[in-house]
Amino acid sequence: MPEMNYKDLKKNISKSPSANLYLLEGDMDLVNYFETKLVNNILGEKRSDFDFNLFKGENASLEKLALSIQTFPMTSKTKCVIIKNLAWENFNSEDIEELLIILSDIPHFTVIIITQTNKIIGAKNTSKFKKLQSFVKTNGIYSPLSQKDISIEKQLISWAKEEYNKELPTLLAKKIKESCLGYSIGEIKNELKKVCEFEKSSVISNKSLEIIWKTKSNVNVFELPKALFKENAPKCFEILDDLFSQKEEPFSIVAVIGSEYIDIYRVKTFIELEKNSADLTEIFDYKRKEFRLKTAYYRCKKLNMQSIKNSFKYLIEADLKLKSNSLDPKTIISELIVRLMEEMKSGSKM
Repeated sequence: MPEMNYKDLKKNISKSPSANLYLLEGDMDLVNYFETKLVNNILGEKRSDFDFNLFKGENASLEKLALSIQTFPMTSKTKCVIIKNLAWENFNSEDIEELLIILSDIPHFTVIIITQTNKIIGAKNTSKFKKLQSFVKTNGIYSPLSQKDISIEKQLISWAKEEYNKELPTLLAKKIKESCLGYSIGEIKNELKKVCEFEKSSVISNKSLEIIWKTKSNVNVFELPKALFKENAPKCFEILDDLFSQKEEPFSIVAVIGSEYIDIYRVKTFIELEKNSADLTEIFDYKRKEFRLKTAYYRCKKLNMQSIKNSFKYLIEADLKLKSNSLDPKTIISELIVRLMEEMKSGSKM
């Protein structure tokens, strides 16, 4: 079966899955969207845990996986097995061959969805993944998913209709897109959800949009690092303007950015030591905050270790300048944002 982009995959699974093996790779929000879509098409939204098995990372035992795939469904005609972000560093060549043998014998009552959203580190691990990739291209459906492949306006209109039974005019879809520059697909979809749930009529109006926009005018300081690591300078300065108009403490803004870099430094250190960054929870207080490590994992690919150290230098300098009271705080933080973005550009090239 062919390799499918976003548009082709969406059309392929609009009714029911046409394959029993899928490999979805790339943008986390898009991968999660299609994973959910596939599972709902296979089992329905109210699925039974008996017919839905999930394997994650290091917990994806090949023995248990083989047993799960061959076990008959109990409450439906089809069974769904999800495999998320395999720990490639734990697989040797024999394990890869065994995995492919398991995937070569998928019974008619099972659909397997393999997702890869974590960045694969190292040439050896990349080579292992490419073997799986090649196998799925021949025996199932492989789909590399990127936000660049989709029309945000059309997707917003489609989501509004499919999930909320609302008509979203094209001009308002464009307005939502423009107001969400630098947002991930998941974040944009969340903004649409607010509008759809607020709108009482079947057609979303500009008035409803404006009311929602006014209620979100109080920007959260944590929005700034999101825009920063997406290298969206206009959004950063827009958020910074809003934060200062809300009388946000300048030291707090720098501290929030700094805490993100601390997470990145820790994760980057573990990656370079070839250790699992999830183990940081045993050293530092990330209880119920594990998402921070996951976020740092994706962000640290924009920076090498020297760039991270340079960034800490700029953060310290900004903190000292704020304490001196000799310069405008907004100017200091604006300069900090520019310097941090420059490090991302230089760090990602090395």
